[in-house]
Amino acid sequence: MSLNTPTFLVGDRVLWRGALGAAPPREARVICADMMDDSAVYDLDNGHWAYADQLSPLPPQAVNEFRRALETVTTPILNFTGKVVPFVPRKV
Repeated sequence: MSLNTPTFLVGDRVLWRGALGAAPPREARVICADMMDDSAVYDLDNGHWAYADQLSPLPPQAVNEFRRALETVTTPILNFTGKVVPFVPRKV
């Protein structure tokens, strides 16, 4: 990973390019981040994983639209134990 490669935190919305960066970008959320062989590896909420160079930050306008959409969600969110928990968006 070069010094210019952006790093992402769990919960960040990103544009992901599959096929080692050759596929068209798709929106995803980082659910886990780890280092493997001196490379950052990210698990995504779409069932895929990616290296840092396959990801790019979501443009600020898209992030704001996503946050507004989350505020309208009325469906309860379940945690891993199956209990209903309130959703609290992460502040940036």
